[in-house]
Amino acid sequence: MNILHVTNRYSGGVKTSLNNLVRSSPSARHYLVLVGDTQSNSHEQDEELFFSVHKIHSKNPLGVAFIIRALTEELNIDVIHAHSSWAGLYARILKNTAFIVYQPHGLAFGNPSFNPIKRFLFKFVEVMLSSRTSLYIAVGVNEERLIKGISGEARVILIRNWSGLPLGALREAKFQQGIVVGTAGRICVEKDPVYFAQVANELRKLSSNYRFVWVGAGDESLAKVLVDNEVEITGWQVESNVYKLMQEFDVFVSTSLFEGLPVALIDALKMRIPTFLRDIPPFRAEGLPCFKTPTELAQAIHEYTSSTKDCYRAKFDEFLFLTEESKTQKIYHRSLIDLMDKSLD
Repeated sequence: MNILHVTNRYSGGVKTSLNNLVRSSPSARHYLVLVGDTQSNSHEQDEELFFSVHKIHSKNPLGVAFIIRALTEELNIDVIHAHSSWAGLYARILKNTAFIVYQPHGLAFGNPSFNPIKRFLFKFVEVMLSSRTSLYIAVGVNEERLIKGISGEARVILIRNWSGLPLGALREAKFQQGIVVGTAGRICVEKDPVYFAQVANELRKLSSNYRFVWVGAGDESLAKVLVDNEVEITGWQVESNVYKLMQEFDVFVSTSLFEGLPVALIDALKMRIPTFLRDIPPFRAEGLPCFKTPTELAQAIHEYTSSTKDCYRAKFDEFLFLTEESKTQKIYHRSLIDLMDKSLD
């Protein structure tokens, strides 16, 4: 089976998720197409995973679609796997001979930072392209519900993101000077660094014994908000350094406004870092404990670091078990084989 993976962002959680799926299907031949972000060399450390890597410089959707169709014929591709909304457009705007697997990693029409008209247009496009989608992959329960709202005939499977890290030992909750509250990911509207800065300021009202760290980089104006509110920014790091920096966290916080299901969260749970989440639909749908306002989130963190109470470990461990099932049951590989078999019926 030949699989062509298409993405416009080979970094962060999308990169980790993509690579995890490739590793879970070692008998297939995997190819990678990078669209737009062609100056990045982030794929080089992972080249052994792919038979070849192809960079498309154009950002014109129709032009990209024609190149993908040509590659499909040249490489004898059986399955095109589109990772993210833009990749889903590139892969489906033209009819193709290959099966189309679409994994949005957060459907754009579900993004509350967009105005209602923009969200309506994104959903309209998704509805129009749904007939060209052989299989949807949802990374979480909330995304699964949104996909089913696109088309009642959509074939969708749930494959939660997972972490490749080993399960860490339980941490002894002893907090000394400089309690580190951190997060990891791209600095962008979706991750809502403004909300993170608000949490930092609320915690400073409760104690001066906190440090705040953001592992990652991104939008310069949003990064300035973090710096102005005394949040340390590490810049982009290689994967091994990201994990080292996260190990220094006493508390992991997700303040995202919009997500699919973030790999950084699952990494933090595998490292046994006490975790606190903003109340958004993807987390709520998984039954995870969440907090609505920066004040509530800060208060919960402060109560934990002051009393070292349980920190909802049982709920998070249950969720972590579900993410591990996606890896151990090899759902991805079995689903692709089933897709191919049914085409022969």
